[in-house]
Amino acid sequence: MNRCKTCGHWKRHTDKYDSVRMGSCDSDKWEYEGSDLVDGVSYGDYEGYSASFETGEDFGCIHHTSNAGISANAENAVVVRGKE
Repeated sequence: MNRCKTCGHWKRHTDKYDSVRMGSCDSDKWEYEGSDLVDGVSYGDYEGYSASFETGEDFGCIHHTSNAGISANAENAVVVRGKE
């Protein structure tokens, strides 16, 4: 299965206080307070504060979109084209 670290929807955290193995996904399959999803995820915050959904770099998803120039090899290690 394809992983977040090679997906075009996923952005790795860069803040020095966040784990560098975590990131956020901007896929339209994540819906805030969605109510009729077949292949997505609904999330919400019912106290009025902000809500977010974060994943680890090795999380897998059926909505993976290739990130140009990046792929995973057989051992699932990230390979940047031209740097093999």
